[in-house]
Amino acid sequence: MEPKKSDNCPKVGLPVEIILLIIEHLIPDSAGPRPILPAISLITKTLLAFTTVSRATHFTASRLLWQNCLYIDSREKVRALRESASQKSVITGYTPVEAYTPTRIFLCPFSLTEDITGSEYSSVADEASSIDRLDITPDGELVPLGFETTADDNEESLRNRPDEPDDQLVLKIPMYSDLQNLSMIEDVRELLFTLAPVLKTLVVDMPLRNLYREEDHYGIRKILREGFEALADIEELVSVRDELYLDSTGGFEELQVWIRWPKLKRMALYNVVADEELWQNMLLCPQLDTAIFTRGDGVEYDDFLIDIKREWSRAWVAGTSGVPTTNNGQGRYPGPEITIAFCNTAPELPKFDSYIASWHTMDPENKICVLTVPTDTIYFGQSSKDYPWHNDPIGVSQEWIRNRALTGTLWEDIKRDSLFMSSKSGQDI
Repeated sequence: MEPKKSDNCPKVGLPVEIILLIIEHLIPDSAGPRPILPAISLITKTLLAFTTVSRATHFTASRLLWQNCLYIDSREKVRALRESASQKSVITGYTPVEAYTPTRIFLCPFSLTEDITGSEYSSVADEASSIDRLDITPDGELVPLGFETTADDNEESLRNRPDEPDDQLVLKIPMYSDLQNLSMIEDVRELLFTLAPVLKTLVVDMPLRNLYREEDHYGIRKILREGFEALADIEELVSVRDELYLDSTGGFEELQVWIRWPKLKRMALYNVVADEELWQNMLLCPQLDTAIFTRGDGVEYDDFLIDIKREWSRAWVAGTSGVPTTNNGQGRYPGPEITIAFCNTAPELPKFDSYIASWHTMDPENKICVLTVPTDTIYFGQSSKDYPWHNDPIGVSQEWIRNRALTGTLWEDIKRDSLFMSSKSGQDI
C-alpha cells in the first residue's frame, strides 16, 4: 500500500491588486470605444460574479456593471434598476448614483403585445421567427445574431426568414401595449429623474411616434418629456427610431428636449427634418461638435439638394449676431468646428460633389465637416446575400445605428465608413 501523500505544497494566491486589475480589464480601455453590454454578455456575468466574491472585489465589479451594463430592454428591468439605484449598499454605504458615477444606458423598455421585441414581418404561409438582436462572442463583443429589419417600426430576423419573393411578405403593424401603460411610463420617468445627475450617454430605442396625439389619453408624452428634460448632464444622445419625438402640445411652439442639455457634445437622430429650425436648435447646444442624421428629411427637394454648409453658416451668423444674415451664407465661415453626417442606404444618400468648389471657398479649413455614410455595408463577416437592403432601407439604417451605438463605435465609424467627406481647400476628397 502506497503511503499517503501529504499536501504540504504552499498555496499561492494572487494579490488583491492583481485581481482588481483583471476585473478592470474586462471592460475595454476607457480611451477607446466602450460598449453597453446586455445581461447575456459573458463580461456582464463575470462582473456580477465578482460582486459576490469578496468585499475587496465588490466595489470595482459593481462600478463597472453600473457604468457599462445598463441595458434596459424590459419593463421589469426598468423597475429593478429604479429600485436598486436608490438603495444604499450595505458594503459601501452609498447608493449606486452616489458611488459609481458616471453611467451610460440603453433604454428600450417597450415591447409588442405579442411579446416580440421590435417589430415583425410574416410570410403569407408562415410567420417568420424572431431572435435576439445581438449575440456575444467569447470575448464579450456585441455582434448581430442574424439580421433584423425595421420598417416604420417593424422588424424581423432575416436569418430565419424563408426565401420568398418580395410580394409574398406581408407587413404587420406593431402594437406597443406598454406605451399606454401609465405606471410603466411613470417608472421610466422616475428612472430618468434618478439617473439625471450621473447619466452621460443615452441610447434610446423607443417607438415614440407610434403614439398619436389623439390616442394619448393619459398625457404619456408629457410624462416622458418631464423625465428626459431632467437629463442636464447628457453628453451623447442616440435616438434609434425618431428624433426623440416628445411633442406634448401638438403645436410647433414646444422646443426639442435636447436643447435643454447644455453639455451635449454628440447626437444621432432618426428622420429629423434638416431645416433652419434644426440648425438654430443645434446652435443652442454650445458644446455640440457632432450630429448624425439617419434618413434625414429635407436634404433634397425633387432634384434640388440643399447646400448644407451654406445653411449652417447662415444660421450660425444669424444666431451669433442676433440679426438675419444679409449675405445669404456667402463669405468665409467664421464659426466653430462641427461634423454633420447623413446616414442612409447608399442609393438614397445625398450627393454633395457639386458643392465642393464653393465649399473650398467659403470653408477652406473644413470647419464644417460634411459626411455621407452608407448603412447597407457588409460587416461582421456577413455576405451580401444576407442583406436584402432594397426590401427595408428603414430597418437596415436603424439597425446600423443601434448596433454601433451599443458597441461604442458610432462616432468613429461615420468617418471610417463614409462614402463622401468634405475636405480642406487644396485637398482631395
